Amino acid sequence: KETSRARAEVTRLDNEERKILGAHYTDRISDHIFSEEQLRIHRERIAAEELLRRYEINHDAILETTDLALNLTNNIQAAYLQADTTERRLLNQAFFERIEIDAEEINDHSLAEPFGQLVRLAALPGRGTRTTNGARRPGKGRTPGLPKEDGGSYLSAVVERTGIEPVTSGLQSRRSPS
Repeated sequence: KETSRARAEVTRLDNEERKILGAHYTDRISDHIFSEEQLRIHRERIAAEELLRRYEINHDAILETTDLALNLTNNIQAAYLQADTTERRLLNQAFFERIEIDAEEINDHSLAEPFGQLVRLAALPGRGTRTTNGARRPGKGRTPGLPKEDGGSYLSAVVERTGIEPVTSGLQSRRSPS
């Protein structure tokens, strides 16, 4: 939205500059007015082009950042060990909702979404087999059938049986006094 607005501003300024130039060629405006307008258009164009540079997406920078993030996930333990305390805290908050520690050992934990959902999906029957290093290999064949007790999506954490809206007992029979 901002990019298209900045592009429209540059186009508008180009058109203004052409009009002023035409007026200057036909001696319809004085030299000092022409110079003032030329400076104003130049200042506004610089501002619009700066906005355009700021809002344009640099595709290479996005790919580079994505590659860096994916490389960190290749060995998350090494990334965690190299991180400072703030980065470790952010990693913990990204992966876990809750971690219970007793005497330097983890007693229990609760994964944050979407990681908890991914672990639950991986645990569903027919969701693949394990390789020799314990990684899950995708299964072959069709998508597994839905469990009959759920009556719909096997991702009950996404939408409850009642749907997105909460269950109501019905519409109120009278209006509020206000």
